[in-house]
Amino acid sequence: MDSGMKRVGTILSLTLAAMAVVAVTVSAPLAAAQDAEQGSKKEDKQLSIKTSTWALAVSGSPDFARLGLPLYPGAKYIQEKEQNGLDFSLNISGKPEVRFVVAKFRTSDSREQVREFYQKKIGKQVTKFTEKDDDGDMAFEIKHPKDQRFVGLKVVDGKTEIQLVRVEGIDDKD
Repeated sequence: MDSGMKRVGTILSLTLAAMAVVAVTVSAPLAAAQDAEQGSKKEDKQLSIKTSTWALAVSGSPDFARLGLPLYPGAKYIQEKEQNGLDFSLNISGKPEVRFVVAKFRTSDSREQVREFYQKKIGKQVTKFTEKDDDGDMAFEIKHPKDQRFVGLKVVDGKTEIQLVRVEGIDDKD
């Protein structure tokens, strides 16, 4: 697997691990209090915690506008239980906000059609393009200090899966 895709995987793994710790330590008491207030309504997949020195917000519904990447026309957002998106932000007093936004989409268009779309839309911004990594996936990377964006393309069951990722507030140096 390409080092850029490994780095994305590492960042996402660390984020998910942090979220799991927060969810285990905080969400059970919050969920119990929320259930008491709202009855049986459990549709909201958001967690928000604010203190005097930090704030954390996690949502299973990403804000597509925060991705900073164009959405492929006609692609459907993947809302399957295990493949949901993520919108995670952490604010600590005196530090820049850290934010991860992840969303997956699927289209019946070929990977080559999707690649051409992203080459036209973001090609001039791309700092690294991987035609095919060890798994046959394509990746566009746009890396700037404290703002990294990734577009990953792979074929799953004959359809093209598009993974859009934005990481803000972390200075990713090679």
